[in-house]
Amino acid sequence: MKTSIKMSTVLLTSGIILSTLLTACDSADITDKVASAATEAAVEKMSDSEMDISIDNDEKNQQQTIVMKEGDDELKMVVGLDVALPKDFPSDVPLPASMRLISATEIPDQGYSIHGAVAGELSTTISQTKKEAKDAGWEESTVSEQLELIMIIMEKDGRVLVYSVMELEPKERQVEGHNLMYSVTAS
Repeated sequence: MKTSIKMSTVLLTSGIILSTLLTACDSADITDKVASAATEAAVEKMSDSEMDISIDNDEKNQQQTIVMKEGDDELKMVVGLDVALPKDFPSDVPLPASMRLISATEIPDQGYSIHGAVAGELSTTISQTKKEAKDAGWEESTVSEQLELIMIIMEKDGRVLVYSVMELEPKERQVEGHNLMYSVTAS
């Protein structure tokens, strides 16, 4: 049975990455732990279909690129400190200036999921995110606050944008001086 790689796979994989990043002991361990988590997610997915997985280690930049292919479909994820935004990431999706990316996932023609660390106050970051997104033409559809996680769902031209922001305890922080975990999923 052929199943194409869907945004739900990105979200599952990204959720595993986020959990892994929050529990990593120090930044040097991030890429090893994330690669293991991503591989686990891919293996679980393979029980329904056949998928090719490749992992490329860039030790110089302390980053890993994980590519999962199924037929013509491909999911590409880069993890580590200060990864680059995918080259075609939507320009109308505002991101905080202090954001340091720790993972970026791309599924061509379907969307993106990025995670990063942000320095700032939670309420100020949320207010600024909403304002900048609205200024870029996004309309807020839902805001959800559960425990320490705030999720903002916005829409524009049939596309969906999800911001998830949570404050991290000092022992959970992966980037010095950056106290917020900031995730974006955009189609």
